[in-house]
Amino acid sequence: DFCSVTQRPFKEGQEDRTDDEVKAFGEALRMMPKIYLFADAVLHVDDDCDAANLSVSGEGEAVLVDAKDLVGSEVMQLGEKIQVLRAKGPSVRQFDFVEELDGRKVQGGITLQALKDSLEEADAGAKKHSVLLRRSPMGLKNPTRCGDRGWVYLERFVSMVKGAMVDEKHFDQTCFSTSPAVVE
Repeated sequence: DFCSVTQRPFKEGQEDRTDDEVKAFGEALRMMPKIYLFADAVLHVDDDCDAANLSVSGEGEAVLVDAKDLVGSEVMQLGEKIQVLRAKGPSVRQFDFVEELDGRKVQGGITLQALKDSLEEADAGAKKHSVLLRRSPMGLKNPTRCGDRGWVYLERFVSMVKGAMVDEKHFDQTCFSTSPAVVE
């Protein structure tokens, strides 16, 4: 389903979804249960990769920038972290994490509003602020094993329902997987 519907930008330079794409995405989500239940067969490709320990070039790199570089960027609170959603400055990248503001740690210390206030001050020239960014080209890593994630769990559950709906002798023609455990 990931490839069949328009996703949010997940790579630097990608455009936001259009209003029509957002609407189509919502319609696709509402149809997913029917697609799973009415499909002739389902295929589960299981990958035991340890996604939490994979790294991407530049990931983790620390970059000290002037707060003015963040002006116009869209930032959001993500738990105790602050992440750049849309980068506007030359030294800021999509998915960077704001680690420090003027030497003070963000986690447990700096709020999103305090960062925004500092960006306004920097933009107005009222005060200079430094920001330490931590590169995260693919965003926040999900430590949950792939097979334990919500959508994957849902897909496997629906396969079990589908398997219960067909005659037992036809099950091996309706569910395929690279993992014997999934088929069992």
